[in-house]
Amino acid sequence: MQSESSDDEPVVKRKRGVVNEDKYKRNVIWKARTKGDCYTNYKGNVVPDKSIPVELICKCPRKCISFIDAEIKSQVWECFYSLSTKNEQDVYLQTLIEAKEVKRRVKKQTNPNCSNADLEGTPDSHTKNKSFVYNIKINGIITPVCKNIFLQIHGVSRDRVARLTNLLVKNEIPIDLRGKNRSGNAIDGKLCVAIHEHISLFEVRETHYGTKKKQYLDATLNVSKMYEMFQTTHPDLKDSVKYSFYYKYFKENFNLSFGRPQVDV
Repeated sequence: MQSESSDDEPVVKRKRGVVNEDKYKRNVIWKARTKGDCYTNYKGNVVPDKSIPVELICKCPRKCISFIDAEIKSQVWECFYSLSTKNEQDVYLQTLIEAKEVKRRVKKQTNPNCSNADLEGTPDSHTKNKSFVYNIKINGIITPVCKNIFLQIHGVSRDRVARLTNLLVKNEIPIDLRGKNRSGNAIDGKLCVAIHEHISLFEVRETHYGTKKKQYLDATLNVSKMYEMFQTTHPDLKDSVKYSFYYKYFKENFNLSFGRPQVDV
């Protein structure tokens, strides 16, 4: 009788020097959020996948829900989440929003207890210069809806749409800026150079025993001892270069063994 483990899929190990960016946690999360799929966030909590809303809530005079049936909801939803990147989605949403000049202004009520001095430096009470019309595409036809329906039928947040309207007023195209800052996982290139130069200082010997050439370091060495020597040589980098990174760099950039292999006499 075969064991149950025989049915398990083999674990595919990453080849040395091959970077699998698609498997980086942040990239997995970004892709899942864009597609509305289920994912595990940075805190280890499972975020359920997004789904087409069963019931749309609308209290506007236009009564948008009267002409939106299940087929239309599915059509709009699938069209939006078929877009592969957040940039494409944001541009798509922005094209469905129209900015219009405010025709009638209503002056905001001011606090009677505030003096004129208190109001200095504050924005003008007539702050809203634009109003926005939200639309959806039904069989290729642009159809106006209220903001609540626009948010629900695309499964997006108010903050996301607010960003798009702000950019629309400035005549700017939305660009996804996530991950454009320096990565929290990034290691300064100077540190990598220091590690590489340090490892390269050790004498490397070569054996021709067997079918392949093999390079090795002295048998008295190991990565732990080499790391201790690195800390002695670079005391200023003790806090910057941890053993785990030194070990990883050694394994991924040097094909070296320790101790000369035994040969037949």
